[in-house]
Amino acid sequence: IVLSPIAASAATDSTTVTANVASVISVSSADTATISVTPDGDGEVGTAIDTVTVNSNDPDGFNLSLENDSTLTMTGVPGGTIAKTSGTFGSPAALGANSWGYRITGFAADTYAGLEDAAQQIKTTSAVATNDQTVVTYGVNVNTATPAGAYSDSVTYTATAK
Repeated sequence: IVLSPIAASAATDSTTVTANVASVISVSSADTATISVTPDGDGEVGTAIDTVTVNSNDPDGFNLSLENDSTLTMTGVPGGTIAKTSGTFGSPAALGANSWGYRITGFAADTYAGLEDAAQQIKTTSAVATNDQTVVTYGVNVNTATPAGAYSDSVTYTATAK
């Protein structure tokens, strides 16, 4: 048997095009949150707001955490410190005299958590995020036993794609 070629006017084939899009994430906040407060004998509370913005294309969302450096105190003039509040993320509390902390949406009014030197997750999402904002309010309660001056500490925000 001899096979002869079949004449054809067209032939087709197909290709699958695949684009592997990497997961990306970014986080930004203000460089500083400045609290101005005039103490009195019983203690006076001052606050400042920091807005944290996250962008991520991860369809599973992201986790946002914050943490303090290892000192856990605001340091200022020689001998002057302001300790973190005794409140925690799970159990925020009112600021005691000469203490500082943070609060986020969901905390009871006028309650704060002390920052830790380990990351504390403060938000989780489950979808792509475009300019997702989290407002973090920092508060300090000082009385006249706190020496006048500028006190500062460092807070780090970390956004992690899921």
